Amino acid sequence: MVRPDELELSPVVGTELPGPSIDARPRLDGLGWLAGAGVRGSFQEEHGWRLGGSFGAFELGGSSLLHDPIAPDHRLYLDRAVVLQVAPFVGKAFEGYVVYPYVDVVAIFDVVLAEVITRHDPTAHSSTTRMAALSVDIVPRIGTLIPIDGDWYVDVGIQHGLFGIERIGGYFAVGTWDDF
Repeated sequence: MVRPDELELSPVVGTELPGPSIDARPRLDGLGWLAGAGVRGSFQEEHGWRLGGSFGAFELGGSSLLHDPIAPDHRLYLDRAVVLQVAPFVGKAFEGYVVYPYVDVVAIFDVVLAEVITRHDPTAHSSTTRMAALSVDIVPRIGTLIPIDGDWYVDVGIQHGLFGIERIGGYFAVGTWDDF
């Protein structure tokens, strides 16, 4: 049975796991940490309602690989995993005097790309298979914009995923704003 914190991987189009590992059903165990960068754009109307979206790329670390039983002389290992993310959001900003707090609801669509190594112990032969998975999450987010001057601000906040690979996390960003 797959637990909620496991993400099942599938070979990308045109690839497959080597023979004895083909039915291994590899999946990430525990979802570790994400570190990377992205860009976010937003629009806020005069009453504080906001909408926007972001794109990002992240390294996924701290995860191990689980799989169903395979031949005893074969091993599966996770080499590395990256996450490509698209995240549209809607929210509400509030009036502030020094800082400008906001709350958002974010729909996060993550594509996880992983490289899985299959090793045959007696011959020390190994091969790499590219695998992928899709994770969808709804994430509440709270943050605040802190003005630096008339054109620039710092954006800090926290968010917590309800399901999918997103968990509790924080962010720090520098941005610019403009009145249209």
